[in-house]
Amino acid sequence: MRFPLIDKTRSTPVSKCVWCKKRNVSEPHSMAILSGGSMLVNRRTGDGGPDDRLEGYLHVTWHGAQTNDGGRGEYPDIYEYIDIVSDVKRGQFDICFCSTKCLRNFFNHVVDKLEQKVAT
Repeated sequence: MRFPLIDKTRSTPVSKCVWCKKRNVSEPHSMAILSGGSMLVNRRTGDGGPDDRLEGYLHVTWHGAQTNDGGRGEYPDIYEYIDIVSDVKRGQFDICFCSTKCLRNFFNHVVDKLEQKVAT
């Protein structure tokens, strides 16, 4: 699996499970969805939504203890991350899965990849 899944050059996969690649993962069918993003809100009216001025992202990060400041913990002084989503125009995204099993496997895969980066 190549990260980021979604960026300026790659849009949200349509009607396909990101993990197992099963098709017809969209309405009217069942699905698990990882959604994220931002909304530009007009505080005066309370209205909000996606906006061309926004770019969305989703990262998983390991931030090791800062030993020069007295921090303690596993894998000190290491900072690693995985971009799952990067630079999404209009600030919002959905990543669809055919089941919670595939969603769980995806998260396990992401954490495994992060652990590999931290360990090397």
